[in-house]
Amino acid sequence: MRRNLKHLRNLSLDGGRFNDEGLRGLTNLTALRSLSLCSCHDITDEGLRAMVVPLSRHSLAAVDVANCKRLTYLQTAKGMGAICCAIHWNFRW
Repeated sequence: MRRNLKHLRNLSLDGGRFNDEGLRGLTNLTALRSLSLCSCHDITDEGLRAMVVPLSRHSLAAVDVANCKRLTYLQTAKGMGAICCAIHWNFRW
């Protein structure tokens, strides 16, 4: 099954009980272009950075984290530098 996921381009995990450990598991999805994590209340800035930085080197172009209550825009952007600017973000609360 994992072999089939390597070509996955769009993934929506909206409203799921998804946490930082789960985000780290996404780092091998190198074809991923769009990720939606709306209302995933268990992810943190640190977990998001740990997933985005490796994937941004490949094809990740858009991340939707609307209504993720534990995320803060400034803390998420901290440490990402130009990577943060190269990705389209949605931070609605």
